[in-house]
Amino acid sequence: MYHSKTEHWSFKPVQASAGYGGHVTSKTITIGEEVAWIDLSRDIIFCDMLAETPRCHVVSLPLPIKKLPDPRIVRDIAILDGCIYYVELQHQINKDGTLDCWSATKWSKKITGPLEGWDLDHKVDSDNISGPSKLEGNAHLAQPDLRRLFLGLPNLSFQDNDVVYCLAKIQYWIMSRQHG
Repeated sequence: MYHSKTEHWSFKPVQASAGYGGHVTSKTITIGEEVAWIDLSRDIIFCDMLAETPRCHVVSLPLPIKKLPDPRIVRDIAILDGCIYYVELQHQINKDGTLDCWSATKWSKKITGPLEGWDLDHKVDSDNISGPSKLEGNAHLAQPDLRRLFLGLPNLSFQDNDVVYCLAKIQYWIMSRQHG
């Protein structure tokens, strides 16, 4: 740990129980005095690094999670207003590589609550989107159906916990080829 006042590094062993094997950090955030190492494929490891004897504890992500080469393509976590927010996109891909439908699910958990137990906040299915189904653009070009766009790289808003920003692509293979 680096101490900015003394301009020196120090070493402090951390006590951890078994079961941390296989954790691959996708994102690291701080919550007060705790550091959280997030594995978007399975869990979050919290540790109060300023404690005399730092101890880690684990919070599992909601739902059984399918292992992906890069889970950031379809998942994100953010901390806002004393809660952890987690979003996951799911896609149904046809045999020809086109998107049949998608869904976005958002979960939340109070930071001060029990280690387990996520609340399902919202679930949006592309088949239930109302309003114009075509995007505006050049009238001479075929426009994709909004419900059939492939969404990826979700980012939860840090200002409004009901907003998720996503990258939209017409074809799945374009995103998968660029990201592994």
